[in-house]
Amino acid sequence: MTEKTINVSDLEPFGTGAHRKCFPHPENPDQCIKVIYNPSTSAEKEIVRELKYYEVLNRTLKDWRGVPRYYGQVQTDIGTGYVYDLIKNYDGTPAQTLKTMMAECETSEDADRILGIFRDLKRYLHDNEIQTLPLQSYNILCQKTGPDEYQPVACDNLGERAGIPLTRWFTFLCHRKQERRWRVFMTTPSVKAFLEKFNIDPKTVGR
Repeated sequence: MTEKTINVSDLEPFGTGAHRKCFPHPENPDQCIKVIYNPSTSAEKEIVRELKYYEVLNRTLKDWRGVPRYYGQVQTDIGTGYVYDLIKNYDGTPAQTLKTMMAECETSEDADRILGIFRDLKRYLHDNEIQTLPLQSYNILCQKTGPDEYQPVACDNLGERAGIPLTRWFTFLCHRKQERRWRVFMTTPSVKAFLEKFNIDPKTVGR
C-alpha cells in the first residue's frame, strides 16, 4: 500500500532553521512537520543524531514538559517529514521563542519573568540530564501555561556529537558539560544584549 503524501508546500512555515523548515501539520493541529529544505551531509547527520537521541529519551525521559515528543516520519510533497509536538500556549496561540521575548522586553517586570524562564530551563535540563548542542535562544520556546506562567521548551539541537556518549552514563559528566554549554549560552548575542540592557550579571542567571 502506497504511503499517503501530506501536502505542505502551500503552507507557510512558522520556523526555519539551518537545515529544516517547520510546518503546521495539516491533519493534526497539535503537531508540526519538519522538512529538510537544503539537503546536505550536515543536514543528514543532524537528523540521524537527533533521532538517535530521541530513542534514548523515549526509554528514559519521564518529564516531557521541556522537550517536544517525536512521532515518526511521514511523506510530504517536498520530501520526508519528521513529526513533533506543536508547542502552543494555553490559549492556542503559537509559543514565542526566547529570542523574541528578550528582544521585546522593555520593563524590569518582563526581565524578571524572562530570568524565571532561564532558571526553569536550566533546572529542567539539569534534573532530566538533557544533552544539547550549543544552546541558542531561537531554539527555546516559551510556552505560556497560564496568564503569567511559562514553560521553556528546547525544540531543536537535542543530543550530542560525541561518538562515545559518556554523558549518558555518568551524571557528573553530563552536568559538567551542561555547565559549559550554559556559560557559552550566556555569551550568545541575543542573551548578552538582554543581560547588558538590564545590567544583569550572567553568573547569576539560572540560579
